Amino acid sequence: MDVTPIVDLDTGGVIALQAPGDGHGNLSSAVRTVLQVSRSEALLPLVLPIPSSAVIGGSAALAPLHEALRTAGRRPREVILMVRGDFAQVERQSLITGLDGLRAIGYLIAVGDLGTAHIPLDLLTDAAPYLAVLSPDLVARMPRDP
Repeated sequence: MDVTPIVDLDTGGVIALQAPGDGHGNLSSAVRTVLQVSRSEALLPLVLPIPSSAVIGGSAALAPLHEALRTAGRRPREVILMVRGDFAQVERQSLITGLDGLRAIGYLIAVGDLGTAHIPLDLLTDAAPYLAVLSPDLVARMPRDP
């Protein structure tokens, strides 16, 4: 299984599993992770990176992910969808509407790539994410940049 554990820094315990992939192209990495995790019977919540374009695409664009979760016996409330991409180029109202729809069916929403992707602060506020995720590239530079 090719997932990254997310560790609670207070307890040292693994609290979730994050799917691999950059999340910018399509949902195939997220779908593969859902199916792999279901075979391993890992019961931890999943953090799945998805491109903002899939959220804008609506139900049809997200159908493969919904089907993989159904097949795996996972419920939306067990999943944090980490939306990634260059938000300056997205259709703002379609994105907000899509995020609201995903929340309505139970998904938790995260916005990823903070610090390296263009995400206007007012869009971040309008998106009202459960989590805001710093870019791994930004975090990797921190130790050598005082």
